[in-house]
Amino acid sequence: MPYRTIHRRQPVAPARHLARDRRGDTRRDPPTDRQRGTVSAPDTAPRRLHPAAAAIDFLRRAPASWGSITAIILVSSRDIWFASAVAGGFAFLSALLAVARWRSFTYRLDAQSGLVIDQGLLRRSRRSIPAERIEDVSTEQGPLQRLFGLVRVHIETGGGSADEGLLDSVGKAEAIRLHALLLGDGVAAETRAESEIAKDSPLFAMTLRRVLLHGLFGFSLLWLAAILALLNGLERVTDFDLHDLFDLAEREAVARFSLASALAVLALLLILGVFAGVASSVMRDFGFRLTYEDGRFRRTRGLLTRSQTLVANRRIQVGLIRRGWLSGRMGFAALEVQTLGGSDGPAGRHELAPFATQPEIDAVLAKTLLPPFEPQALIGVSRAHAPLWAIRRIAPLAAAVAIAGWLWPLAWFGLLLVPLLAGIGWYQRQHHRYALRSTSLQVISGVRTEREWIAPYPAVQSVMVRRGPLQRWFGVASVMVHTAGGKTISPDILDIRADVAGPLARDLIART
Repeated sequence: MPYRTIHRRQPVAPARHLARDRRGDTRRDPPTDRQRGTVSAPDTAPRRLHPAAAAIDFLRRAPASWGSITAIILVSSRDIWFASAVAGGFAFLSALLAVARWRSFTYRLDAQSGLVIDQGLLRRSRRSIPAERIEDVSTEQGPLQRLFGLVRVHIETGGGSADEGLLDSVGKAEAIRLHALLLGDGVAAETRAESEIAKDSPLFAMTLRRVLLHGLFGFSLLWLAAILALLNGLERVTDFDLHDLFDLAEREAVARFSLASALAVLALLLILGVFAGVASSVMRDFGFRLTYEDGRFRRTRGLLTRSQTLVANRRIQVGLIRRGWLSGRMGFAALEVQTLGGSDGPAGRHELAPFATQPEIDAVLAKTLLPPFEPQALIGVSRAHAPLWAIRRIAPLAAAVAIAGWLWPLAWFGLLLVPLLAGIGWYQRQHHRYALRSTSLQVISGVRTEREWIAPYPAVQSVMVRRGPLQRWFGVASVMVHTAGGKTISPDILDIRADVAGPLARDLIART
């Protein structure tokens, strides 16, 4: 039976003392009311969202609530006037519900309870977010919010979800007031408009050319799934049959198949995939600016949805530098930081520099309390990591090929991928190294995407030595490292010698 040795420790405060030996006192900003667990200026009067929030709610829900029902009636009855009347009735009812939801949503600031949110029509709920749990207040402007001149306020908490407190549509002045009161920073530091912030010299910024170049490396075929979902929805409300379209495409492909046509289809898919990556990059990172002031990073980006996020330096727990296989060889990488409370991004980390050169990453990293990544003198993992990595992927591939080959003989050609996986496993071992530095654990791993981890010791919450059946056979073990705020991948050390794993885990715990 495999065994596990688990070393645990209690959660700790953010690792803000690590860099004292190289930058002096890291507490650059004075203690605030929020740090003492109180709201700086209590305001117990309940408030509602901006009145235009009802219109935004109506417009956001309209396509799903009454648009599809009207389409069904229009197709079934073929009576445009009757369908228009039904659509108007549903629109009026939806508008009444939107106003009712707006009136039922209130929020207030309380000296003891922090932020208190009451909501619900038939089923009322109250959510209290203590002031000491509030880590940051970020704002976002979607297309509808920008139309009405409003902002969406996200209340981020340590250890909670990114949307634990969400005020969907408030005025810009109210957002500034909430930010100043909840964080206790004072109004002067936060009352500047985005146009005034834009005058500051950015720590890092992305030009349109840089954004487009970033998109070229973001190849994606998600557009294909979106088109299929649209056709599937169209099939439900019209006489359109998606299966008939597939049958027609199959007959045409068989009748007109040639190498040239197959290459043309492949080229079209590649072009559309690149276009989708560029479009996604422009939508997400247009106008990207990162500034640093008063111990906080301020990130502003977005084309249709304009977001402004603040990341407190003392919240940063772990740093991650990602290098793509091709973009990394061209000198570009991404810098992400893991914070207490995480982020609403897919990986749960904040992007401080999505597509930057090494000098730009060094400049941003120097502003954090994290030590620099030192690629020299890293320790390699066991040679067994290469065959173990390949076996873990070859076994599922062989099973899938065997099942598919029983139905379709050409599927056996999938076994040609086995030598490729074996070669990738060898490269994986070459690119997986680690070291215990004076203030942090540093790990590098990955081939297609190389990851360079910087994990300060106080950010490490638990260490687990794991050993599976295959690892026991090869005489190796893995050291799994769990850090504060981590959600997905972590700076794990895979497949090192078993007699090294235990002492390494104990040494790592002793340094935290």
